[in-house]
Amino acid sequence: MSGPRFDPPPGWVLLDVPGHADSVALIAAAPQRPQPSFRPNLVLTYGTEATDFAGVDEFAEAAIEDQADTLSDFLVLDRERTELAGLPCIRTLAHYDADSWSVVADQWRLLGPSGGIELTASCRALEFAELAPIVAASAATLRVESK
Repeated sequence: MSGPRFDPPPGWVLLDVPGHADSVALIAAAPQRPQPSFRPNLVLTYGTEATDFAGVDEFAEAAIEDQADTLSDFLVLDRERTELAGLPCIRTLAHYDADSWSVVADQWRLLGPSGGIELTASCRALEFAELAPIVAASAATLRVESK
């Protein structure tokens, strides 16, 4: 298997990504809910050439600026330098509005051998305390491999 991968949380399902196979490596979603709701998910994207950025800080800043331009009421709440898959990583916690849902995004950004990698866990703000350790455990399984 080439490209980055992670193990989804137990009980979560992998979703097909038609039309985005060149940039979206994997999408995992929590079990479907009976009533309309924001479905918690983990999305792994990659493909930005590593040479486009001086380092992981610059890559993270560019990604954050892009999200601020595209997501409604996007606000970074926290940012830390850490390590994921043995590589330097910028982890951010952000909040945005998605079709009147208050959504929290826990994100890990790093530069791998194939370019920029971004793992995003999204859920309703009120679910974050419950889901944070579950998605963090899944993020810890990230494997970075060459394309």
